[in-house]
Amino acid sequence: MNYFEDKIYIQTAHQGVRNKDILNVNTSSDFCVFESPIYTMSGASKIICSDTPLDIYSDVYSIEYGDGTSGTTGASYVFISSPTTKTKDITFEFTGNTESFTKTNATFKYEIYKYDNNQGLFHSPPQYRSDEVEWSSFSGTSAFTASIPLSTLNIDGEYLIKGNFVHDVCTEYANRLGYKYDTSSFVNGKEYGLYNPSSDYYMAIIQEAETPLFSNVIVDGGTIGAIKQYSVIPTDGQTVFFLSSNVGLDFVVTLNGLTLAIDEDYGVTQQTGGTKPYIVTMSAETYSTDIVSFIYVTSDSDVRMVTDTIDITSIPSGPTDGEGNSNVYYNTTTSKYEVFTSLEPRVGNDFILMVNGATLAFGIDYFQSISNPKRLIFEGTILVGDIIVIGYNANAPYVGSIDTSTPTIYWYINKAPQLVNGEFILEFATDEGMVDIVSSSTVEYVVDNLNYNGSSTISGSVGTQLYYRVTNNKNYVTLCGDIIQSTAYSETIPVKIATNSINSYW
Repeated sequence: MNYFEDKIYIQTAHQGVRNKDILNVNTSSDFCVFESPIYTMSGASKIICSDTPLDIYSDVYSIEYGDGTSGTTGASYVFISSPTTKTKDITFEFTGNTESFTKTNATFKYEIYKYDNNQGLFHSPPQYRSDEVEWSSFSGTSAFTASIPLSTLNIDGEYLIKGNFVHDVCTEYANRLGYKYDTSSFVNGKEYGLYNPSSDYYMAIIQEAETPLFSNVIVDGGTIGAIKQYSVIPTDGQTVFFLSSNVGLDFVVTLNGLTLAIDEDYGVTQQTGGTKPYIVTMSAETYSTDIVSFIYVTSDSDVRMVTDTIDITSIPSGPTDGEGNSNVYYNTTTSKYEVFTSLEPRVGNDFILMVNGATLAFGIDYFQSISNPKRLIFEGTILVGDIIVIGYNANAPYVGSIDTSTPTIYWYINKAPQLVNGEFILEFATDEGMVDIVSSSTVEYVVDNLNYNGSSTISGSVGTQLYYRVTNNKNYVTLCGDIIQSTAYSETIPVKIATNSINSYW
């Protein structure tokens, strides 16, 4: 509510008499009041601090997620934003004094102020200013919804929303002169610097913990591995072939140009010592008229080629992104067949993809999805009974084999932390479910930093199977002392110890 009054003027007539004392002075003025329209807000709440700090993953809290789902209600408003969320919607509903819009040509606007964790208060200038909204644009429902671009708010954070009005000054004199008043010209508050419980609203907007993505950073000075091919003309009846240590654990085997499937057409074992530790045993004899080729990524770098073998026993179907854990899928939205790699491929790398031993042309017979790098989309048809082999460079520092006792793993996230309110945990385990942890290390958040790395000590003999991943634990503490927790996991990468030398000691 705003009060306005024009200047006071003497109204008693002198009746043309000079130097006459005027004992009774009659005065008048123009006095009026602007009654601010009353509104409520959906998508925000009042600040409600409980005596006991809450944990939104186990206690009652008002939560809205970026995907449109909601949590329970109770305490102050929290919006959990996914990395792909672009806006936050707020609805203003006007419930009283709406006649002031028409009487004074009033427009509505709002400002959003971010909480300063260091000072413990909201302060100017605002993080975001809206445009003025005309009453005529929402008078039919007395409500409107605004979509606030999250890019302007610099999330994570807690935010105060203050509504304001720009209106004609309602006294006759000021109105004739076209004066207007902006209620945001004087910003104050009773709590937390600027917060007025009677009129202001509050929300916390927190981006959920990001999935750590393994980096293409070259590890330990190594060079990016090149795809190599080693061809052999066998002797009649030969079934066993020996490969040198620089081949690594994953490779593609072809016979006369046809790609063979591991565990079906051939098997691989390792022997200790020597320069040729890998033994490839064919399931059938080869002859001097054959050509056997081995396609691999050189292991003098820290990049290893991954080969996925998919023996199709069924083909589930459904809309885009409905594949779940299936590695083969028929997309009913696009009428395309799809296969999925087990690990995320490196950016900018091509694939070797074979169906029943025949190599397909990348970009012609199949192509890679833009939205999901693991998805390969076929131009043709695949059938139950087909065997698909995919060779590619994985987007992880160590894949397939590992030859150091203290591997350094690199990863990154797409949005840098704004506070030191989380940590990454690099873990090695003996099982894919990451239950039996044998080694781990912790790396704290660094403000405005996207790239991280960590090392952890491992041990074991040649052929020991291990798995590693990075966990992102994020904890945001609100002004009420409530904890907003979020956790995300990287891919789980399988590796085998490739040498006993990692156990060397003085």
